[in-house]
Amino acid sequence: AIRHSPSPIPMKILIIAPNLSGAITGNRITATRWKHLLQTLGHTVILKETYEGERLDLLVALHATKCYPSLKRFKKENPEKPIVIGLAGTDLYQDLPSQPITREALRWAHAVVALQPLAREALPPSIARKTVVIYQSAVPPQKRLKPLRRCFEICLVANLRDVKDPFLAEEASRLLPARSRIRITHIGSAYASFWEKEARKRARTNKHYVWLGPQKHSRTLQLMDRARLVLLTSKSEGGANVVSEALACGKPLLCSEISGSVGILGKDYPGYFPPGDHEALAQLMLKAETEEGFLQALQRAIEKKRPLVDPGRERRAWKSLLKRLFAP
Repeated sequence: AIRHSPSPIPMKILIIAPNLSGAITGNRITATRWKHLLQTLGHTVILKETYEGERLDLLVALHATKCYPSLKRFKKENPEKPIVIGLAGTDLYQDLPSQPITREALRWAHAVVALQPLAREALPPSIARKTVVIYQSAVPPQKRLKPLRRCFEICLVANLRDVKDPFLAEEASRLLPARSRIRITHIGSAYASFWEKEARKRARTNKHYVWLGPQKHSRTLQLMDRARLVLLTSKSEGGANVVSEALACGKPLLCSEISGSVGILGKDYPGYFPPGDHEALAQLMLKAETEEGFLQALQRAIEKKRPLVDPGRERRAWKSLLKRLFAP
């Protein structure tokens, strides 16, 4: 337990996260869900991009590196108040080995939240000891859509940026045989004009690929739910919302074999391909389209993991963490 005075109930909590007003990102979805979840526990919760001197009982930062200036100010002004840091994928697999500010921010934290258990393996022992795993919850869309009959639809939710490897699936689809009815429905914002131009060009020249651009989160969930499969092609993830949302919808996944996904789905999940390997992905997509037994095996594996994303589970985990933080 952290040695400071018990917090008043309800608490006043600030969640800070980067880029809350820009494109819809996994971090933004996570921060918004955490706000709602903590409100249901009876607390007053503010969601902003920065800390600006507010009087608080607790600061929660989603992304150690990008929130460093706010964390530093809060630590200086409130040395006895607790800090919780939620680990982003870039914190874990990009910044932690090379950025001193990331390591410093994590040392300040009274607790660190990881989104899947393999994250601990990337952390120094002193940080791993105060790290708790809280799986991200998700629910299926209220209005559910039937699968398209004219094609075998595969949904890719990935903003157009390098870490997501957003065109790997499009490249893989060019290797499919002429008889294949696979259609990749790609949802995601272009982070620069050259990404948008490239997506439009690929959609014009590939009958298997459609880029829809950014969509509302509710619509994205509907399209994931309509698809036969969901894709995750990222080079690294801390623990992707897309995986949780696919589990909530009961949709099989094909995933790049990265720690962020293996930590949720398990090492024996049958739908992995090596990161960046479009040939292996093409083979898996075709196997899912043509081999009913393979699709059923993916479905069974997904159903086993579905309880991980129950909202009640995530709420209980946060309640337990707060109780620990404010224990006398």
